[in-house]
Amino acid sequence: MELRPDRPILIGGVLKDYDWGVVDGLAAWTGQRDGRRQAELWFGAHASSPSPLAGDHSGLITDVLAPEDVPLLVKLLAAETPLSLQVHPDRATAIAMASEPGSRGLLADENEKTEMLVALAPSTVLVGWRPPVQAARLLGCAGVSPEVLAALDSGDSALAAALLLGSEAMSRTLEQWHSALTECGLDEVTVIAMSAVARRFGEDPGVAVATLLDARRLSPGEAVYLPAGVPHAYVHGMGAEVMTSSDNVLRLGLTHKTVSVEHALEAMRRDRTGTLLSVPGDGRYSVPGAPFEIVSVGHEPVEFEGGRYRLVLPVSGSAAADTGTDVATAPQGLALALTSRTPTVRITASGQALVAVALAQDQV
Repeated sequence: MELRPDRPILIGGVLKDYDWGVVDGLAAWTGQRDGRRQAELWFGAHASSPSPLAGDHSGLITDVLAPEDVPLLVKLLAAETPLSLQVHPDRATAIAMASEPGSRGLLADENEKTEMLVALAPSTVLVGWRPPVQAARLLGCAGVSPEVLAALDSGDSALAAALLLGSEAMSRTLEQWHSALTECGLDEVTVIAMSAVARRFGEDPGVAVATLLDARRLSPGEAVYLPAGVPHAYVHGMGAEVMTSSDNVLRLGLTHKTVSVEHALEAMRRDRTGTLLSVPGDGRYSVPGAPFEIVSVGHEPVEFEGGRYRLVLPVSGSAAADTGTDVATAPQGLALALTSRTPTVRITASGQALVAVALAQDQV
């Protein structure tokens, strides 16, 4: 079938083998079992890793579509160990930082990065600020300074983070963190999450900052939505991640990559928080104000209007897109990209597919 922006386009993913990934963790989609850590599989048109065309066509999605035709980036993610403690900038912040000489090289683009993770297996995440009194209890057990505790008493978790990574520069061994977690009598999810973080990054000051974040456990089908500006870290698990087409990450710690505390703190938005979503009865993951939604599709057909970008990702089995004149099928491991010029389409799946839908500006 001829490739045209008004027809479904079959694309492959771009595999990322970051060190926090799971050995052969995405093999069900990549078909590769070579003993390497498979962390992410990208489907989109971001300049750093545009998807290859699949089926009977060679080349890249950007050979057919302009970047503005593909406003979403969709990933499969498998994490065995914690990812970096990070913040994504909103668009205004990204543009401002791009013009600052000291910020060059920190950002991959000038776009806002807002994301949602749908768990495909049990997953643990650190999202948004933990109630300061709980964070103070844990940091008190770990021997933090009165200055940090005073910041938490005032409710200023961002200031506490800056102190822990600045003048405090708090480092503790794995044994010290284990002792603090044992003494504080915290909930099981927090103990599991913080134990994993401390085991991986025991003397990194970022471990102390991780204690400021709320630990949550996601069962398969549950999700977390993260607007730009919300600090977070994924601890472990597997999921499908949808985001605006950006790869901007500002890191506070828990990584061997570049850490930029000043810029990450600047990108934080204290008036925003993450949103946890239970398994939706109608299959629709939707958050007011979000620039996209995700819809889970099975054997029963679901109709998606034209006029917006849609990415169909088979999670299990295959997925089919029927426009009335064209029918395209994607097996597990590939995806279907439908631009705003592709008309209304009926999607079905032999197993389960997730459909990421970009929302028009007047719907956000």
